[in-house]
Parts: sequence; structure tokens; C-alpha cells
Amino acid sequence: METQATLLLAARERLGEFKARAWGDEAIRRWLNDGARDMARRTECLRTTGTIAVSASTASYTMATDTIRAHRAEFTPTGVTSIYPLEYRDFDAMDEVWGTSQNISNADPVLWTQWGFPPTMTVQLYPVPSRAGSLKVFYYRLPADLNVDG
Repeated sequence: METQATLLLAARERLGEFKARAWGDEAIRRWLNDGARDMARRTECLRTTGTIAVSASTASYTMATDTIRAHRAEFTPTGVTSIYPLEYRDFDAMDEVWGTSQNISNADPVLWTQWGFPPTMTVQLYPVPSRAGSLKVFYYRLPADLNVDG
């Protein structure tokens, strides 16, 4: 496994600068972070899951700040062991489903959509949950930034 020190050294070798003169470690570290985020966005290679506590009568929830794109969601009502996979619909396509009634809350959710960009991306459930539970979200994430040597 590469350490941050070896990545900095490799970058310096490519720059032809073996001691920090024109290019500081912070600048190189920033470029390494930018490159890692760009690769993660393009390849969607970093997959993970997150759980969001769902409240009755609340449809919209903020996703994890490292979310690139969610690709699956499952709802589990509190006190129930059954897991309900939700069907994804593009936000614009949801207009055909909910029309002018986005706030119907007479059942468990069956559809989900996402809106926005990290770090404020949201997931919206439909119908609005009539009972509490948890939402397991499967998503592609950004890598953690390199902050200090190690």
C-alpha cells in the first residue's frame, strides 16, 4: 500500500524537484486529492452503504456528505424484520407519479429519488412514510482526503 510520503515523493520525481522548493507538500497533496476525487467520480469504484433514520411524515433526507450517487435504497419499518427494496425514479419522472400530491403519507414508501450534489444531496421517499424506520442507501462515495503524512 502506498503511503502519503511515497505519493509525495513520486509526485516530486515527476516534477523534477526532489526537495521542496517551488512546490510545497500542501499544493501536491491538494492535487493528489483532486485526482483521487476525479477518479472516484468517473469510475464510481468506491462503494459503500449508509443508514438514515426515517421519521413518519418526513419525505426528504440529506445523504452522507461523501455521496457521489446513490444506486439502491431499502426501507425497513421500525420493529419489522422485512426489508422493502424501493424503486428508483429520476426526479423529473416523479412528477408523473406524485403530480401535485408529493405529501401523500398513507403507506410505506415504494419509490425514491435523489436531488442535488454533494455535500447537500438529498433522497426523497414516496409516498411519505406513514411510520418510522430506517433507510439503507447503497452509494458511490468520494475518497477521504489526504490531510497529514502517514
